[in-house]
Amino acid sequence: MTSARIVRIATRKSALALWQANTVKSLLEGQGIQVELNLVVTSGDKMQRGALAEVSLDDPNLPAHLKTGKGLFVKEVQEEILAGRADLAVHSMKDLPVETTQGLHVAAVLPRANPADVMIFSPDLLRILKDILGANPLQKTTLEVFQALKSLDWTGLKPVGTTSARRQGFLRDAFAGAELDLRVLRGNVDTRLGRAEANEFSFIMLARAGIDRLNLYHTESMLTLPAQLSTPAPAQGIVAIECRDNDAQLKQALSVLNHPHSSLSAAFERTVLWLTGGNCHTALAVHLEDRNLTSWAEARGLRSSLQMTLELKAFEDWQTKARTSNHAQLFDDLRRSSLARSLHTQLLNSGYDKLMTLRTPDSSE
Repeated sequence: MTSARIVRIATRKSALALWQANTVKSLLEGQGIQVELNLVVTSGDKMQRGALAEVSLDDPNLPAHLKTGKGLFVKEVQEEILAGRADLAVHSMKDLPVETTQGLHVAAVLPRANPADVMIFSPDLLRILKDILGANPLQKTTLEVFQALKSLDWTGLKPVGTTSARRQGFLRDAFAGAELDLRVLRGNVDTRLGRAEANEFSFIMLARAGIDRLNLYHTESMLTLPAQLSTPAPAQGIVAIECRDNDAQLKQALSVLNHPHSSLSAAFERTVLWLTGGNCHTALAVHLEDRNLTSWAEARGLRSSLQMTLELKAFEDWQTKARTSNHAQLFDDLRRSSLARSLHTQLLNSGYDKLMTLRTPDSSE
């Protein structure tokens, strides 16, 4: 890349978005590239009340994946790149729609942070837990904490906050019979943490990765849930870097930043998301650990789950591809592969077609 070129990163203004953008900025500057930030306010930032899944922009020129849900946080950022006012964007990959916007390309992903979910407790609820479990209640086992929470009369307590349909599905299952009052909680990470601290909610749930990146994790008030208990969202904890697909210079510079193992995990998890037609209306959890793929989905009161161990030779072949491909190429190849067809069959056998309209993989390798 020529030393005279200045690379512009389109980013939202939230603390987490700026952390991610500045991380990529520093990595590119380490290659001697000049970088500037282009701050963007998105439709999602402007709509701070209600569930984004219930919002749909009335614009016939927009692709469907940018009209609603998490696409509302992406639309204006991508428009900056397509218009040439910016060169790349940095996304929390779990918030990036699985459909590709024409002309754009996920060139690289960064090393995965902790993919776990976190429960953040209010001071009021912590006092109640101390009466049951003693001092430092969150130092007890997760099972002990959950048993204490299930023993409470939730009709007299503040609501529980989370925007995610997946986390709401997890809580309904984990606390069956406890009648938690689940409420949509919008806002940036620091805003949501502040509302828990102010006792507006008994507890809230967020991704551990975002809390860690902002150096906001506190063991006294937060409980990290193992992935075996609360299966994460597809690609949770992974940062994606998106640029124009015809920008060969920038794609080459970004290839240095790509983390093959994280790219492969994201490709597998997002392939399940693509096969299920994943959207904000359906609760979907997918996580790859070593060769073990775990998933569950919930819709209209129905629930399906999947456990699958990937065949060793096939998995090693995909690991090799991940070391020689950028993420967009890897994801596209995987969606068209025999492994995707096997995943599709497993989803059918597990009853996912009763919850959502499954996509059929391309028949070509």
